[in-house]
Amino acid sequence: MAKHILVFGSPGSGKSIFSVALAKAVLRQKKRTMIIGGDMVIPMLPFFCGHSHTIGLGELCKGNITPQTMASAVKVLKKYPDIGVMGLQFEDDPSYVLEEQVLKIYEWLDGMVDVVIWDGGSDMDSVIYRTICQSADLRVCILTADVKGILYFEKYRDRIRQKDKCIFLEGLAKPYTPYEEMCARIGGMFGRLYYGREIERICLEGDMFSVDHVCHETYKELTERVLEKAFYN
Repeated sequence: MAKHILVFGSPGSGKSIFSVALAKAVLRQKKRTMIIGGDMVIPMLPFFCGHSHTIGLGELCKGNITPQTMASAVKVLKKYPDIGVMGLQFEDDPSYVLEEQVLKIYEWLDGMVDVVIWDGGSDMDSVIYRTICQSADLRVCILTADVKGILYFEKYRDRIRQKDKCIFLEGLAKPYTPYEEMCARIGGMFGRLYYGREIERICLEGDMFSVDHVCHETYKELTERVLEKAFYN
C-alpha cells in the first residue's frame, strides 16, 4: 500500500516546488513515487514536465478509467524513471474530475508506487482536497509568513485543525519574515522552506526536477523528515 501525502496551502507558497523536492527525497530512498498536480485552476502537467503528449486528468476522467487509460495519463520522467507525474493539460476541462474518478486513481496508484504526492493547490473546496484529505497518511500545509498566509489559515482554520496528521511549513522563507509570530498564531511549525532566486530561474527554464540542486540545504533534511513522519508516525 502506498503512502499518500497531501500538500496544500496559501497561494504562491512553493507547494509544487516542495512536491518535486519531496519526490526526489523518495527517489533517494530507492522508492517509486507519483506526483499528482491537483490544482483544478492552473494546468500543472506542463509546469512539471513541459510540453507533453500525455493526456491530462480532465481527458482521463472524461471517459472510462481503465488501467490502459490510466497508463496513458502518466508522464514517466526519462531522467528519473521511478518518478511519474499526472495533472491537468491546458485543453482539459476540470469539471470532468469528480470524486468517483479521484478515488479510482487513488486505488490504482495504491498498488503501483510507494509514495503518492498530491499537490492539492490552495482551494480546500477542490475535488482533490475534499477526496484525499479523508485518507491521506500525512497532510502538509505550506504557508507564507505574511498577510496571505495568515488570511489563508484564518479562513480554513477549523477545517485544517479538524483532521489529524497535519504539519505546517513556512514557504518562501526569508530572513526577515515574522516566523516566530506565525508559529505563535498557528501553534508551531515543522520547518522552513527558504526562498532562493535560483529556484525561480529553474522553474522558468522548465527544469523543475533539477530544483533540488539549487534549493537551500535544509530542503533535503526537511523532506526526509516529512517522509519519516508519513511512514512511521
